[in-house]
Amino acid sequence: MKSRYSDWELLKRMMRQARPFWPHVLGIFLLSLLSTPVALLTPMPLKIVIDSVIGSRPLPRFIAALVPQSVQHSEPLLLLFATGLMIAVTLLTYVQGSGSWLLQTYAGEGMVLDFGWCSIFARGCSRTSSASLSLITI
Repeated sequence: MKSRYSDWELLKRMMRQARPFWPHVLGIFLLSLLSTPVALLTPMPLKIVIDSVIGSRPLPRFIAALVPQSVQHSEPLLLLFATGLMIAVTLLTYVQGSGSWLLQTYAGEGMVLDFGWCSIFARGCSRTSSASLSLITI
């Protein structure tokens, strides 16, 4: 049995109905891009401790530019800096993950409500008139 609508027509209709959520989808994309550099920062505090506190190597150049000279030459302060960096990277990882999860949930639930409302009650309806009413009643 042949469908009444082609794949392209359905895709166009879905893109029109998802238009109010494009900023959210863009935010999800940007937060996903942020996850790679944050993940690459994860081993940096351990590298500082092993190479510069326990060992005798100097700090990497890009970190040495951010850290005052007094901290660079003091092992206890360098250990404290590495600990603070570990906490900051961990918090940044959780903030990035939580923000991504929140945007995915909000956009996904909003699209489901909007698609359901439009397909049941009105053809070609807009989000402002349909999904906002659905969100208020829930």
